[in-house]
Amino acid sequence: MRRQGRHVEIVREDRMMGVVRAGHPLLTGEVTAERLAAADHLIVSRRGKLHGPVDTALAELGLRRRVTGTVGTFPSSLFVLRETDLVGLIGSWGMPLADTLGLVPFEIPLSLPPLRLGLAWHPRHDADPAHAWLRATVRELLFS
Repeated sequence: MRRQGRHVEIVREDRMMGVVRAGHPLLTGEVTAERLAAADHLIVSRRGKLHGPVDTALAELGLRRRVTGTVGTFPSSLFVLRETDLVGLIGSWGMPLADTLGLVPFEIPLSLPPLRLGLAWHPRHDADPAHAWLRATVRELLFS
């Protein structure tokens, strides 16, 4: 697929899970959309955006969540979540670190779009053997 002067290849789809510290009050009882919305949330955004697919899905149910902070990366969010009662999101690729930190994943009770993981590169790199090797290696790692 070509977008705005670059090639984009979706190589894997993932789904987002909620993640909280062990003993978090949200883990007591069923996690419902209402209980999820009532919790304080931490968002991961390099641009500081405070709205995403979770907010859209909650709005469709007439609900709104409280975002109390944002960090730039998923790994950094896990260290914040470990020490607070904030609720965060994680993909399956982040679960090994979450497990190591003692965090607990849970199903998000909302219909969310898949998280698409992909590669993007400028067309001038199509025939570059080193770039082709790198793309193939990333594909292999994402599917192993």
